Amino acid sequence: MNMNFKISEFAKISGVSPDTLRLYEKYGIVNPKKDDYSKYRYFSDKDVRSVLKSRMFRSYEFPLQEVAQLTKTKDLISIIDCFEKKREDIKEEIKRYKRLLCKTEEFINRCQNLEEDAFKCTIKTKPSIYRLIQTKENALLYKDELHNIVKHWMDHLPYTFFSLVMPKEVLLNNNENNHHSWGLAVKEKDIKRLGLKINECAQYYPQYTCVSCIIKEDGEKEFDNKCLCFIMDYIKENNYEIIDDLIGEIIVGVHNQGQITYYLEINIPIKEKNMVSKLIKNELN
Repeated sequence: MNMNFKISEFAKISGVSPDTLRLYEKYGIVNPKKDDYSKYRYFSDKDVRSVLKSRMFRSYEFPLQEVAQLTKTKDLISIIDCFEKKREDIKEEIKRYKRLLCKTEEFINRCQNLEEDAFKCTIKTKPSIYRLIQTKENALLYKDELHNIVKHWMDHLPYTFFSLVMPKEVLLNNNENNHHSWGLAVKEKDIKRLGLKINECAQYYPQYTCVSCIIKEDGEKEFDNKCLCFIMDYIKENNYEIIDDLIGEIIVGVHNQGQITYYLEINIPIKEKNMVSKLIKNELN
């Protein structure tokens, strides 16, 4: 004998909330009978089967619109096709999470060593990047062609990152003005995978050998080259020559007692001053 249940009763029996049942009704997954006199909706035993089927499909994370179609599909091939597509979606999601896991581990490792590595100069090969020119002397630029691309790049954090550039001329002339710019950047090797757009607002920086160092900056102060004196001394002492703009990356900001400290990775492209003479000497030998 078929029994009819009010929505509150049926929710307890079927293990779903009244709100979920109303949503299922909206998508046609369940079809309660309406009493014209009392205005109540009554659910039957058959609706339980529909709920169970829909919950099973939802457990595979099909959207409700697809669940509604699957619960009504009588063609087995169509159901298999839906699950094959879902399988491919899951594979892509696994790849995405694997990349995110690698990025998360990279961030943890960098943060764990920040204090130890701070203010120590090392030589690194930094990969080629593209960088958006979003500011000039720390003032935001307002350009239509820039706005069209910024959101696209922002949506791909953390594979894009916040960077700063200080011109080579400012470094060499010990210029104390605030001549630097901030902008989103991305490694060249990641552009195709991420499907990022590149336009005239993106500046290219090739792979360089760099003097690299972690510095700590007071977030209340403007960044300038005064904090780079020890790096410039290192470059001079080791007979290096600066060959391009400083490129920096904001790693993380830490709030403490109302103040914020930024950890920045500074990279200054260099070459040995006597590199050419060494090459000639090696060839003669």
